[in-house]
Formats: sequence, structure tokens, C-alpha cells
Amino acid sequence: MKKMIFVAIMALASSSFAEDIVLKDCSVSVKIPDASPIQMDMILKVIKKSDNSLASTITQTLNGNIKIYDDVADISEGIVRENLTSKSDVNELNAAEELIVHSMTLEEEPSFQHAFLSGIDLKKVRSAKMYRLGKAEIGSVTIIEARDADNQILGSFLGGFILSPCK
Repeated sequence: MKKMIFVAIMALASSSFAEDIVLKDCSVSVKIPDASPIQMDMILKVIKKSDNSLASTITQTLNGNIKIYDDVADISEGIVRENLTSKSDVNELNAAEELIVHSMTLEEEPSFQHAFLSGIDLKKVRSAKMYRLGKAEIGSVTIIEARDADNQILGSFLGGFILSPCK
């Protein structure tokens, strides 16, 4: 009986000390073109909680002010076909392809003055693991881990409403 109580106490103690695990993080700096000088730094994390749920945290520093946002998270993967361009028909794309095509569009937009870059050759992307922070919405914040045809990681970048390579 004492042994069973000891085992139960140890199991309870070890579960109460279970730690959250950061599955993906991304630090970015964003400079908004044609705006008053705004430098925004963000640290984005997707976390697997001790109860196996997913959560996200965005720590944003803007003009010295720090704000922290916590929300849900989602992880998905998708194949990216060859020969996509910024002009590809969005009605024929899966979620991964939509993010890649949108990123191509941001990179090519002349009015952004090359402020929004992924840091990788988007034409080489053949699959993407997507770490979405927050609820699924148009322009949602997503960390994209891009892979080539040989399944080698090309890099990770922040996509969605803005575009910036992860540091």
C-alpha cells in the first residue's frame, strides 16, 4: 500500500512539473516602408503545452513598448507545386501554395520597396510546414518552414499579413 501511494505521489509530482515545449520560434524585425520611422521587433513562438494543446505567443516591441499576445496555434503541412508565380490563380491553390504565392506578391510589389522579403528563393519551395498563430483568418500570422524538392529546409519566414525572414 505504501508503495502504491509513493508511486501515485511521484506521478502527480512529475506531471505538475511537466514543461511546455517550444515547437517553433521566429524572431523578426519589420520596417514599414513610406511610413514614419517604425521599427517593430517580434518574437513568435508555437508551444506544445503540458496538456498536449498548442498555444502561441507573440512578443512585440514597438518604439520601446513591449506587448505580449497569447492565443491558440495550429500546425499543418502542404505540398507546393512547381511553376507558381505571383500571378497564379488563388482559386486553384492549397493553403501552403496560397502563402507562397502571397509571399511572392509581397516581394515583387514595387511600392513596398523590397521591405518585405522571405529570405529564401520561393520558386524552390515544394512543401511547407505552417505554424499558424491565432485563429484562421485572411492574413493570419504564420511561420512558414519551407522545404525544397529534396525535403531540405530552405529556411523559415513569417508570412501572412507581412513578410520577414526568421532570424
